[in-house]
Amino acid sequence: MEHRWGWSRQHGYELMAAAGVMANVRPILQNGNAPNSTQAFRLASLAPEVQREIASQVDFSQTTVRDIRDIVRDKRDERRAPALFELRQTSLPMPQLQELLNAVFEVLPSNCVARTSIGLTMIP
Repeated sequence: MEHRWGWSRQHGYELMAAAGVMANVRPILQNGNAPNSTQAFRLASLAPEVQREIASQVDFSQTTVRDIRDIVRDKRDERRAPALFELRQTSLPMPQLQELLNAVFEVLPSNCVARTSIGLTMIP
């Protein structure tokens, strides 16, 4: 890409992602209200249905790339489930920690995804 068009590899991939967004939102665009390649690239990280939702609500000719970035961030935040609790570091003895974690996992819904990064200090 760099030799042929003078684009970096990263820029080429960004343009391909933007083209995918354009193909996705084109059917719902009205009056030539298409995003430019940078706006479209910002939307590429969202699911196709969310891309179409945003494209139906935004006047891209009056919206900056920064505005699109903020809209994308807000959409991600809407979809992100709030943490039920946060346990940063503990010095609980291992049996008590295991008991605590078992109690937490018992009350979580079965379809809940648990992400953990717990610093443990072993106490005999």
